[in-house]
Amino acid sequence: MWPDWDSWFSIEALVATAIIVVPVIIGAVRHDVKWFAGALILGVLAWYSGAVVAQQRTKPDRDFVYFIPSLDPRDAESGRIALLSVASGPLRDVRMAIQTTEANRQNKREYLFSHHFTVFDEGIHLIGISLPPGDFTFDSDTPSTLGKIRERLQLTLDENGKFAPPIIRVWRKGTGEVLIPEPQHMPASAKAAMGLFVLVMATFGIPLLWVSISDKTAKPTASEGIELSPAIVEAHDGLHPAKYIQVSVRAVGNLLGCQTVLESVSRIDGTTSTVVYNQPLNAGWSGTPGNARDINEGQVARANLFSVSYIAGLNGYALIPQTVHQDRALHQAVNPIGLYELTVQASAKTSRPATKKFRLRWSGALKDVSFWEPSS
Repeated sequence: MWPDWDSWFSIEALVATAIIVVPVIIGAVRHDVKWFAGALILGVLAWYSGAVVAQQRTKPDRDFVYFIPSLDPRDAESGRIALLSVASGPLRDVRMAIQTTEANRQNKREYLFSHHFTVFDEGIHLIGISLPPGDFTFDSDTPSTLGKIRERLQLTLDENGKFAPPIIRVWRKGTGEVLIPEPQHMPASAKAAMGLFVLVMATFGIPLLWVSISDKTAKPTASEGIELSPAIVEAHDGLHPAKYIQVSVRAVGNLLGCQTVLESVSRIDGTTSTVVYNQPLNAGWSGTPGNARDINEGQVARANLFSVSYIAGLNGYALIPQTVHQDRALHQAVNPIGLYELTVQASAKTSRPATKKFRLRWSGALKDVSFWEPSS
C-alpha cells in the first residue's frame, strides 16, 4: 500500500523518521559506510511505516465516492450508459444528486436524479443509474472530513456512434482540492517539504555517503606512505626516571586510521635468531587513546612498545610492555638480558602497510638500554 502525500508528512511519519536521524549522522561522522547505509535504509522504512500508520488512522476521514460509466459496448445501442460507483472505503448515509452542467452553472434546481443512499460498499459497483451522452455534474455529501464532493462527467460518442472514453474530474467543493484524476495530489506545503528533504540529502547525505565509501575503498597512491624509525624518550615514572621504547610514524600524505602493531619478538644469540613471542599486539599511541588515529601529512606520531621502569619489588628496572593488550607472556619473553629483534608494522586505510625490524639491547640497567634500526 502506497500512502497518500498527507500521510508522508504526518506526525507519525516525521517522528518515526526523526528517531533514525541520529544514527544516520553518527554513521556519516564515523565514516562507517555500513552503519550509514543501514541507518539510512531503516530511516526510509520508518518513514514509510509511519506514513502507513497515519493513513490507516485517517483513511476513514478521507473516504469518498465518485461515478464512472461502465463503457459496455451494448449501451450505445440504447443511447444510454450505466453508471458504476467507485468508493475508496465503505460509506454510509450518502446524499447524491445529478444535474446537467449547464443547469448547475445557472443555479437551477433541475435534477436528473436525487437520492439518499444508505450505503456504498468499498470498490466498484453497479448502482442502477444510466445516462445519455452529455455533460453532467454530480454532488455528493459524504460523512467524512472531505465534506461535499463535486464531480464533472462528460460522456460523448465517437465517430462510430459508440461511447468514447469519458472525461472525469472530482474535487472538494469547499476547498477545491482535486481528488480525481490526482487522488494523491501533493499540496504546495508537501512539495516544499519534499523539496527541502531532497535538497538536504543532496547537500549533506549523498556527499557524506560518498566520503564514507571513498574512505573505505580509497586505494593508496604513490605519494602516500608510512616512514618508521626508532626512538627512545626519557621520562619520569613517579620518583624514578624511566625511558620509553617507541616507534616514530611519519605520514607521507594523510593517513586515516593508522595503527601500529608489534608483530613478533625474536632473541638473537650470535648468528642464531629464535622467536620468543609471535602474537601481534597493537602498540599504544603516545598521548592518544585507542588503536587507530589519523596523522596529517608531514606529522609524526609515536607508538609505545615498551617502557624501562623502576620496579620496587625488584629494586631495579624491568622492560614493561606498553601494548594496548597486556600479555604477561610478552613481559616474560623480553626481560632476560640480551639482544632482541622487534618486527613492527604500521598500516592505514590510505596507505600500504610498512614493516620494519628494529634491534633492542636490554642489559637490565636504565642507562644502557639501546634501540636502533640495523643497517641492511
